[in-house]
Amino acid sequence: MFDIKAKNIVFSIIKWISTVGVILVVIFAMLVVGVKLLGWDVYVVLSGSMEPAIPTGSIIYTKDPNIEELGPGDIITFQMTGGKVATHRIDSIEGSGADLAYITKGDANDNVDANPVAPGNVIGQFVGVVPYAGYIINYVQSPMGIFVSIAVIAGLLILMLLPDIFLSEDDKKKKSGEQTEVIEAEGEELPKGETVAPVEEAEAAADADNEGKDQSDGNGALSE
Repeated sequence: MFDIKAKNIVFSIIKWISTVGVILVVIFAMLVVGVKLLGWDVYVVLSGSMEPAIPTGSIIYTKDPNIEELGPGDIITFQMTGGKVATHRIDSIEGSGADLAYITKGDANDNVDANPVAPGNVIGQFVGVVPYAGYIINYVQSPMGIFVSIAVIAGLLILMLLPDIFLSEDDKKKKSGEQTEVIEAEGEELPKGETVAPVEEAEAAADADNEGKDQSDGNGALSE
């Protein structure tokens, strides 16, 4: 019996760990993939030019930019010369109409960016950030990270199935027997020497008592 209880405790711990692991995987998947259902894009920040607002290694979310609403203080993601993508804050706006351009600057930089950003090069408007999650994404996308990710998912699935695999039929029967003993133990015990009469005998005894009472009432009436 002790072995069964010990196994149940171990299996409960394993299930708890696997459940927490699955929840964490689902949450991470939602942070990276699920947000796309909202129409947001996800970028990994590789430099510290926007610290402390956006730490190095963070992931940021952007939505389609509303050019008419953008102004100084807003954070935008844009294409730089050469096709690189950067995320900086708008420091000021120069020109208007077709000549409008944004002067951008990283929060951690001393000077504004060398090249103004045309509205057509703005590809995203900052929505939010998850600090340091970008390190995980970069690792998962590497060959070793892909292997580790597959191993972790497989390990979680095995942990979830482990109790059913290793719990033998005898253990299941013993466990069922323990539950039966508990149910039987919950029944109320009669004091020593008392027995429970069958229903038919109890009813016959009650009828005999009633007949005796009726005869006593009749005899009393005649004596008067």
